[in-house]
Amino acid sequence: MLHALLLLFCFALGFAPAGADAQAIGRVGTTGASLQASGPTSTLDALPPDRRVFVCFLPDLQTLAQAQDLDIRSGDSCELCQGGVGGDPVAGICGEPADPPWCVEPYCTAPLTCKDSWDATHRQIYRNVGYLVTGQHEKIDWSGFSPPADGAATYAYAQDFPRCDLILSLGDMMGIDDADVQKLPQCTNAAKSGSLGAGGLGTDYDQYETIEEFWDIVDASGIPYMPLLGNHEPWRCVEKLLAHLNYTAKPWFYSQDIADPNANGISNTIKVDIAGETFCAAGVADNAAGYVLNEAYCDAAIGCGGDYPTILTAHGASVGAGFEPGPYDKCVNDVNNSEVIAVAGGHWIVSTSSKQYPLIPATGQNVLLMLSNWQFANTHSPGFPGAEFGTTPNDAARGTITVLELALDQDRMLAWDWSEYFHTREDHGDGGGTSSIDVAFPYSTRWP
Repeated sequence: MLHALLLLFCFALGFAPAGADAQAIGRVGTTGASLQASGPTSTLDALPPDRRVFVCFLPDLQTLAQAQDLDIRSGDSCELCQGGVGGDPVAGICGEPADPPWCVEPYCTAPLTCKDSWDATHRQIYRNVGYLVTGQHEKIDWSGFSPPADGAATYAYAQDFPRCDLILSLGDMMGIDDADVQKLPQCTNAAKSGSLGAGGLGTDYDQYETIEEFWDIVDASGIPYMPLLGNHEPWRCVEKLLAHLNYTAKPWFYSQDIADPNANGISNTIKVDIAGETFCAAGVADNAAGYVLNEAYCDAAIGCGGDYPTILTAHGASVGAGFEPGPYDKCVNDVNNSEVIAVAGGHWIVSTSSKQYPLIPATGQNVLLMLSNWQFANTHSPGFPGAEFGTTPNDAARGTITVLELALDQDRMLAWDWSEYFHTREDHGDGGGTSSIDVAFPYSTRWP
């Protein structure tokens, strides 16, 4: 997603929420969580669990599917420091002048952060995320590669939050190159032809198999969920995934955007009953995902036809400093869409994590805006705590997720980031910054 860096300049003049509004409503975190670093649930532990709603967001996990990095020779091994001019493996021998400066011992031998191969390691981390969000903590497996910072290969898995009531992707489940991603006519293991203008994914088909395995874990749990198209998975693969999951037959499925016959299923909406209340979640394809956002679908989806509180996801919804213009202009800042209570996205690499609570002029309501993206955060890098375990290629900070808690009886909304690997909400000093927020959420007055 390197093109995102260039696109950010185009949106530099886009909407940014007034800092005064956000600060007046509640504490806005940036780097380093202000909530407790660990513990059974949250700062509202005394609240009966049946009146709390927990939404788990999956940021760009693409590097767990593709296992590609400039510092590794091959995903089929645990070797590092491919280095050299043009990635020449001969020039990438550890310690040669052409290598990146971090390609020195002990960081260019097979590190403890890799088990069998980088591909196998990252796929296991992807599975661990699936077990985390579905509450199957006994199945989380860190054995065989890099124990966490406390040296333990496994945890007692004390819960940071009791459950995920809803699981929402923020896009980029796969990691196919931008230039190729929307040209793919079929999501198969057929050989590539040209720039994916024909044929299939070839050897990259294992990326689809990885995300199918992940969503099978989620689907089997019975927890409502919603995949989301990003700019690194072909829509044909999203279409195939949804068909595999029999997604439109789920009891909580609400609607799907079928306006474009060449991109059916790129936007979806679900309607779920949690804690005795009904919530709506809409995931829309936007400019960041490579599509023109369908404003008519967004308007029809928000509220799920019944004025229900709505969580909106779009791959590039937040640019860190504020909203990305597309989702904001077409979906959020609309007098008819006051049901939106939270908006979440990934994509942009200006920040790993941010959370704000801006006032929306058209509706007069505050909306929680979240950016979560650790795609370029290396878990263990030289110069940071944990370097003794060796370098790790980009691995989405080993599956860090974002959690939103709606404390309905106390009219509060909390959000934070959670690293199961480091077992903390805090920034763990590796470039994988975290943030948190705790704000007033007038649920009882808006939805009495």
